[in-house]
Amino acid sequence: MSKRYAYSLLANAEALGFEESLLTENAGSSVAEYLLRSKKGDNVLILCGTGGKGAIGMALARHISNYANVKVAIVGNLSEMHKKTALLNYKLLSSIMDIDIINEDNISLLKRYLAKANTVVDAIVGIGIRGRLTGLLRGIIKLVNDSKKDVISIDIPSGVDPDTGTMNVIHIKSASILAMHKIKKGLANNSSMQGINTVDIGMPSSAEILSGPGDVILATEPISISANKYSHGSVLVIGGSKDYHGAPVLAARAATVAMAALRSGSGYVTVAVPKQIEPLARQQSPGLVVKGFDESPDLDSVIEVIHNTKHTAMILGPGIANLKYSYKKMMAIIKYERDLNNKMVVDAGAMRALMKYQNLLRNDMILTPHYGEYKALSGIDLSKETLHNRVMESLNFAKKYNCVLVLKGHETIVTNGDLLKINRAGTPALATMGTGDILSGIIGSYAAVHDNSFESAVAAVYVHSRVGDALYAEKGEHIIAQDIIDYIPKELKKYDVIDGVH
Repeated sequence: MSKRYAYSLLANAEALGFEESLLTENAGSSVAEYLLRSKKGDNVLILCGTGGKGAIGMALARHISNYANVKVAIVGNLSEMHKKTALLNYKLLSSIMDIDIINEDNISLLKRYLAKANTVVDAIVGIGIRGRLTGLLRGIIKLVNDSKKDVISIDIPSGVDPDTGTMNVIHIKSASILAMHKIKKGLANNSSMQGINTVDIGMPSSAEILSGPGDVILATEPISISANKYSHGSVLVIGGSKDYHGAPVLAARAATVAMAALRSGSGYVTVAVPKQIEPLARQQSPGLVVKGFDESPDLDSVIEVIHNTKHTAMILGPGIANLKYSYKKMMAIIKYERDLNNKMVVDAGAMRALMKYQNLLRNDMILTPHYGEYKALSGIDLSKETLHNRVMESLNFAKKYNCVLVLKGHETIVTNGDLLKINRAGTPALATMGTGDILSGIIGSYAAVHDNSFESAVAAVYVHSRVGDALYAEKGEHIIAQDIIDYIPKELKKYDVIDGVH
């Protein structure tokens, strides 16, 4: 499990009502059970940092205080303790025992504590580690290692990178590691890490199955303050016909708003439509870059537009009429785009064409059918099926066709054939003209900046649904597509990350 995935799970759990303080309490209890069961709870020294890992260490101390001789020392200054769970557990623990604060002035105290301890619990630095350990932390870790005591690390040894397994020159040398919920990726990749066990912290399975705010965090890339409109992804939307000229514009505007709200530079979105509706597209949204191509069997015109338009993701299909020659044109577009290795969101009429040429499918292509479109694609009507049957069919389809499937409905399913998420946010009021095009636009904006198409689709579906929930609370059933576009920045502002800081 990666560091970002761990944070996303925590956010999803909190959205379900499982507060971090509850999971911290569960973690402390589980570590206490391990210590007592393994008979390592006689004289225990617990070294706590000022963050979430330190909070678990303090919860642990409360749980074993009636069964063992426990000494707790905080490493660092209390002024650095900002996390709510750490502050709460410090308050609770300090009401029942004395807690020492170890700093540069009294580090000699640690030698005395180490001499008396049989077991040392490392609750100092967790997955929030950044860069090299310095100063006080290096000195404390060196003393712990030199003591040759039996050291148990909570989640990951202090000084080890949770994603890469890279070890600081000075890091805790653990005899045992108790991974919280799941083993971190860095430990799994580092063969020198031994004695790893996982402990149950009460993380609800729904946090991994149901989409939530953590999935948006997972797909939101940090933006450099020096980013420009091209440095963080750009989207090309191809669609439209004389009967459906509004659809590609809606998708493009959604992508524009979403990319701007994601603070991906200024973002850059181009919409390409048949030349005969190019003036209409320009009129509908003067701020968009609009390009025209010949609506004829000739392929050179549309390929030229693609070739001359800078983009990292394409949305293909909104508003394309179901004409025979469109199949040939769309296949040429998909093949050309596939060779460029750009991400693709395949929507509406383009999906049906793609099923005729399944060999062009690739695992970063995202298909977005509702039940009616899915029936046209697969011949299977899922509209009255149980959730279980829809899940199994979606998994099989995505695996068979090597794609990311977004099966739109009351409980939208997103899967790549291996991983799967169910979205239960949203409102029936979203079932109105243009909302599907906007969803494609949001998916495209995430795909343009994030390298994982499955995660991009999950995040976009959740954002789209949460916007619908907020608008329903404000407007009831009276929601139109423009309302959704206007509200996207308000929802995405919650997830802003600039230079790695939320």
